[in-house]
Amino acid sequence: MPAFDTVVQMIHSLSKAEKRNFSLWVGKEDEKKAYLKLYRIIVDAKDDVEQRCRKEFPGKDFNTAVEYLYTVLMKSLVILNHGAGIEEELMTGIQEVKLLFRKGLTEAGFDKLEKLKKIAIDSEKFEYCVILGKLKLHYLNQYQFSDISEDELMKIQGQLKKHIQFELNLAEHASLYELLHYRFLMKGAARNAKDKEKLNDLVFSEMNLAGNPKFESFNLKKNHLLFQSVYFMMTGDYKSSLSTFFELNNLFEVNRNLWIESPVYYIQHLKGILNNLHITGQNEHMQFFIEKLEGLQKSEAINILQHSIYVAWMKMYLGSENYAAAKVLMDSDFEKMTKLQYAQPGDKAEVYLYTALVSFYHRNFKNAARLLRQIVHLENHSNTQTTRTLKLINLIVHFELNDFGYLASGIRSLERELRQGKRNFYTEKVILKLLKHYPTALSRSARGKLFEKAHQELSVLKTDAYERQLFYVFDFEDWLVKRTDR
Repeated sequence: MPAFDTVVQMIHSLSKAEKRNFSLWVGKEDEKKAYLKLYRIIVDAKDDVEQRCRKEFPGKDFNTAVEYLYTVLMKSLVILNHGAGIEEELMTGIQEVKLLFRKGLTEAGFDKLEKLKKIAIDSEKFEYCVILGKLKLHYLNQYQFSDISEDELMKIQGQLKKHIQFELNLAEHASLYELLHYRFLMKGAARNAKDKEKLNDLVFSEMNLAGNPKFESFNLKKNHLLFQSVYFMMTGDYKSSLSTFFELNNLFEVNRNLWIESPVYYIQHLKGILNNLHITGQNEHMQFFIEKLEGLQKSEAINILQHSIYVAWMKMYLGSENYAAAKVLMDSDFEKMTKLQYAQPGDKAEVYLYTALVSFYHRNFKNAARLLRQIVHLENHSNTQTTRTLKLINLIVHFELNDFGYLASGIRSLERELRQGKRNFYTEKVILKLLKHYPTALSRSARGKLFEKAHQELSVLKTDAYERQLFYVFDFEDWLVKRTDR
C-alpha cells in the first residue's frame, strides 16, 4: 500500500491540466465513492489532513480508499503523459510491440520495432536501443529467423553490441561526474592543494574516457563539460570554469531537442554558470541566464526552480550592491518562497541566507537574526561548509546586535566544529578570534587593534584562490572596513 503522505504530496503537486484530466478520467462516477471523497478532503483540507481522513474512513476503509485513489491517480497521469515526450513514446511503443506479437501480427510488430529504433537513435536514447535490439532478436529467434540471412543477423547483433558499448561508456562517464558533483555538494570546494590532489583519481579516469574517439554523442560531451566545469569550480579556476560553462551552454542550445523533456542537467548548468558569474563579479551578465531559468520554469512548470531564480536575482543584486532592488524582491517574493513545498534543504538555506543578507545590508539586524534562526541550527544541510558559513554570518549579525551572551555560546559551538573538521578555512579562524576577543578588549584603542590585525589577515586571505571562496558569500573584509569606520 502506498504511504498516505505520498498520495497527499502527489495530489498537491498536480497541475491544473492534471486535475482536469483526473476529473475526466473518473467521469460521472458517484461522488459518494470513498476514493473520490478522500480526494476532495485532501484537496480542501488546510491542516490535520490525515486526522480528518481517518475520521471519515475508520479502520480498513481508510487503507482501501488510499490505495484505490493512488491507483486511479497514477492511471490518469500515465494516460495524460502518454505522448508527452520521447521516452513516454518509446515506453508505450514497446508495450504496443509486445501486444502485436502476442496477437500474431508479426509484420506490424517488426515495422513498429524499426520505427521505435529510429526514434531512439535520433534522440540518442541508447538504453532504449538496447531494449529494442534485444526484443528484435528475441522475436526473430521465436519465429525461427525466417526471411533473414546470416549476414543480416550478425549485423543486428553487431548494432546491439555497439549500443551496449555506447550505454556502458556513457554510464561510466556519468558516474565520474556524479561522484565529483557529490563531493562538491557534500564537501564544498577545495581548501588547499592537498584537497585538489584528492580529485586526481576522478580526473585521470575522466580524461581516459573523454579521449576515446569511438564514442561521440551529446550526452557524452555534456557529461565531459559538466565534469570539467565542476572541477574548475572546486579548484578555484573560475576563468576556465566560466569558459567551459559557455562551451556547455552552446552544446545545450544546439541540442535542445535532446534534453528539453528532462532538463535537470540544463538546470544544474544554469545554476553553475550563474554561481560562477557571481563569484567572478560579472553580475552584469547574470540576467541573461536568470531569464533562461525563468523561461524553462514557464515551459516545464518546475516549481522547484523558483528557489533558484529567487536566489540568482538576490546574488546579482547583492553582488552589484543594488540593495534597494534586493529589498523590493524580498518584500514581494520571500513569503511565497517559504510556502513552496518539497524544497531541498540546501535551496531553502540559500533563500533564507541571501534574504537575511538583504536585511543585514539595510542594517535591520534583528530581522536578519530572525531569518537566520530559521535555518542556522538545522542539521540536515548536505554541505557542512554551508552550515558553517551560515553560522559564521549569524555570529556577525549577533555581534552587530551586541548580543554577547549568544555570541559566546555560538563561538564555542563553531570552534568545536572547526576542531573536529579536517578541511577548514583560515578566514573562519580569523573572524572567530576577533569576535571572541572583542568583548574583553575594554578600550577603544584595544578594539581598534583587534580590527586592524583581523583586517590585515583578511586582506591577504582574500587574494588566496581557496580562501576567497568564502568572500563571495559575504565580504568579511569589506564588513570590517565599514565596521571600523563607524
